[in-house]
Amino acid sequence: MEDQKLLANVVLEIVGSPKEHVDETLKFVINKIKEEKGIKVTHQEVGNAENIEVGNIKSLFSAFVELDVEFNSVARLLNFCFDFMPSSVEVLEPEELSLDFHKFSSFLNDLLAQLHKYDMALKNTNAKNILLQRELEKLKGGKKE
Repeated sequence: MEDQKLLANVVLEIVGSPKEHVDETLKFVINKIKEEKGIKVTHQEVGNAENIEVGNIKSLFSAFVELDVEFNSVARLLNFCFDFMPSSVEVLEPEELSLDFHKFSSFLNDLLAQLHKYDMALKNTNAKNILLQRELEKLKGGKKE
């Protein structure tokens, strides 16, 4: 894709437990982003981990960081989204983009290959879980309580 610089505001959130782990993980992710080639963090605002309730789980914590990030290309921004899965992305600059048709098609095919890879991994994990559940049920069925 075109080597056109972009400035974006991104928000990343970490959820987990205990609180200290959430804070440490968020710091690790921020440092990892700053080490990435083709990315320059120009501003950051880190929120403190706060207790949240998800369904019946009351011991989870959530922390976020809001970053202004300069990307050296559209492709780098899109790859960042897959690598770090931000909660939101707002492109601030430029107001318009021009994309090379062939480079964009190539990127879309790479994107689809990555999605298929994730889909296959998820399906394999699901199949393993089903097999393990069946084995567990067999073991439970053979025991007298």
